Amino acid sequence: MKNHMRGTLGFFLTICLLVLATACSGGSSYSVMNPRTFPLMDGMAMRYSKMNGKKAETIFAVRGTRPVLDVEVETVSGSIAIVVAKNNARDVVIDRYDNVQTSQFAITLPEPGEYYVWVEAKDHQGSFWIELRPSQ
Repeated sequence: MKNHMRGTLGFFLTICLLVLATACSGGSSYSVMNPRTFPLMDGMAMRYSKMNGKKAETIFAVRGTRPVLDVEVETVSGSIAIVVAKNNARDVVIDRYDNVQTSQFAITLPEPGEYYVWVEAKDHQGSFWIELRPSQ
């Protein structure tokens, strides 16, 4: 009886952890081969041999700044899009850059606040780096 309860408790805890991990993913759902991630305070960056799906991050642009996202993309093959929305209205896209080739560019955000930024990849080989520029 005791072993049965331990097994049930273990199963229950595993399910809870899976639900928690899914709920905290922020809408990200992607598969990646040979990833190398780079920890950023206000952004996200990754290099990989192949990525499919959506990877997202919430970025906080502090009040009193002119918020700008610096973006760097390397495309060897496949396609990648960069998308920015206000966090409180994720369905209202502010900027969208489709089929981004190897490039560097800046995205000026309309005002300080909370933004939801994501990449959408389809058989993309390369890397991306998206980071909030230090306040000016």
